[in-house]
Amino acid sequence: MNNTNTNQELRTSLTHPLHIDWISVGEENGRIGITLCPGKYQPISWTGGWNRDLELDIEMLVDSDVEYVISLVEEEEMVNLRVENLGESVRAKGMCWMHMPLTDTTAPERKWLDVFRQHSDSIRKGISSGKTVLVHCKGGLGRAGTCAALILFLQGFEMSDAIQSIRATRSNQCINPIQQIFLEKFAGEYKTLGFTKDTNDEGQVVA
Repeated sequence: MNNTNTNQELRTSLTHPLHIDWISVGEENGRIGITLCPGKYQPISWTGGWNRDLELDIEMLVDSDVEYVISLVEEEEMVNLRVENLGESVRAKGMCWMHMPLTDTTAPERKWLDVFRQHSDSIRKGISSGKTVLVHCKGGLGRAGTCAALILFLQGFEMSDAIQSIRATRSNQCINPIQQIFLEKFAGEYKTLGFTKDTNDEGQVVA
């Protein structure tokens, strides 16, 4: 059997419009969205190949009222996925682009947390005021799920509830064992790492 994908077999932004899974947070209905990398070209993937259109996917973000985009893909990945202009395209539509590269399948280390902390207050306050944040990695599972769990925790979720909500909303494959261990450890150390957590927000999973 020939398993090689041809361009005709690759899924596109037209055949498969960008799917975003949402979790709403707090009384002001702020939202966190999780998805795969907008515009990515990935001919070989365990779920099937992709040849997405960056501009069409960005328009989907605009239509979804996204105001913050957190990209976890590394620069080399962006080249391989043919989305070198991702940040420029996001900003051109008036959205805030936060690039926080994280190696695939790994858990964040202190250096990454230092970068995340620089943005965490604005993310937390934005969601609390009803704004929409989108988090993505390459496939929208491990890294994106881990980052989303951090955000939910800082919004007031218990970490176990944050992880459960993400898996129930996005996929059971979100957040690998190494990443889960990191998240559980973070929940006990966030204050010493310089993070602030809300205590009065309640999250709700929405379609």
